[in-house]
Amino acid sequence: QGRKRLTSDDVVLAFEVVSPSSSRIDRRDKLKDYASIGIAHYWIVELDPEPMVIVYVLRGDAYEEVARVRGDETYEATDPFPVSVTPSALLG
Repeated sequence: QGRKRLTSDDVVLAFEVVSPSSSRIDRRDKLKDYASIGIAHYWIVELDPEPMVIVYVLRGDAYEEVARVRGDETYEATDPFPVSVTPSALLG
């Protein structure tokens, strides 16, 4: 019994933690790449200088930033599924 290979249709949310070595790729290149293959939701997690989550939703063929939460703020999402995230809690 082999593993199923995932396609972009299987991905409803890409959640990316930015590291210093990949910051340009995560913020610019992946934003374009994921939009071009139709991933509807892309969240970028920044840890420096303070924890922050940037929430993007695909509108047409490009992402639109719909939220930016920092530190102890909490983002409550209903789409693509109910979930909440508090950036500072991601460090624990």
